[in-house]
Amino acid sequence: MKRTRLLFLLNLLFLCTHCNAQKNKAGEERPKIHIIVTNDYMSERNLSFMGGPTPSRLTYKQPLIDSLANCFVEVFDNNENVIEKKYYNKIGALYQTVKNFYDDRNRLEKTIEIDEFKNDTCLISYRYNDSLNLITHKQISSSCKKDILDFDYKYDEKGNKTEILINKNDTLYRKEYIQHISEKERQIKSYDRASRLSTFVYKYNDKDLLVYEKRKEWDYVTRGEYFETQQENEILYKYDQNGNWIERTTQTFCLPVKRKSTKKAEKNAPPKIKEIDVYNAKDCQPEIKEKLIRKIYYK
Repeated sequence: MKRTRLLFLLNLLFLCTHCNAQKNKAGEERPKIHIIVTNDYMSERNLSFMGGPTPSRLTYKQPLIDSLANCFVEVFDNNENVIEKKYYNKIGALYQTVKNFYDDRNRLEKTIEIDEFKNDTCLISYRYNDSLNLITHKQISSSCKKDILDFDYKYDEKGNKTEILINKNDTLYRKEYIQHISEKERQIKSYDRASRLSTFVYKYNDKDLLVYEKRKEWDYVTRGEYFETQQENEILYKYDQNGNWIERTTQTFCLPVKRKSTKKAEKNAPPKIKEIDVYNAKDCQPEIKEKLIRKIYYK
């Protein structure tokens, strides 16, 4: 869970975009979101968390909710900040609750994570600089390990973030170099404290939604052991009438078959098309890695 939490934090730093109030095609402001229920039965997170032991009925007093099996529920405030998340396992048992608190500039100020199985609580605080960058992520309660992450940033002349230095408990933890290839594409090179290089390529559509990712990274297995993994994914979306996505599918990326025209055999004949073999193009069948289905309730 600790690694998952850190990956979430890093993704929040690298991938989040700040949007103004969204409007529909008529120029009217869209209704605000109140609650989102997401079914993520195919996600990697659920494959790891849901496969564990079920709670003891002797100590676990929460009701089982079948309709929320393999789901997480997000509650939003009037500024569309997520103020609460609840995670349910494969039998509908609530196993984690996350509560977020924001300052007057809509920045995440502190998070309370509750392990519903163990009835244990972890408090995390956040601190920022004047340019709204997160500079400290600190776990401060006695029930969780007291890790402190500190962040330093560098920018180019256009104001784009180009480098992030992350220290964990005053020791170098990770270095991130961000290359803005275009408005819709960026690449991140990440070095851990052992100088292992991980690379990430992200491409976005006109709605600033991630539609492609290519990851080559070192993954933690057991204490002191790592192995290198690679994946190349395509992300597909479906939307509701308010322009919010209600289904997101992450699947392996298949290269298209490349074709080119050859010279015409006769004057009025159509050009002949010659297929150029491309690795995995003809026989590649996309494998679904994750499928999220969201039910959105508006205020």
